[in-house]
Amino acid sequence: MILIGLYGLTVLSFTGLLGAVISAIYQNHQAHKQFARTMRNIARFDMARGTFIKFAFHRSAGF
Repeated sequence: MILIGLYGLTVLSFTGLLGAVISAIYQNHQAHKQFARTMRNIARFDMARGTFIKFAFHRSAGF
């Protein structure tokens, strides 16, 4: 009886651990996607700003 209880507890804790790991991985994945999107936006903005600065510089330099 005690053995069955221990076994059940082990299985439960293992399942809980697995669930926690899976949810952590999933959350990390979501955060990573959000981070990647943010970085892409920053890069796009940076590129646009660089283009604008180049354009403004060329205009002022008379190219």
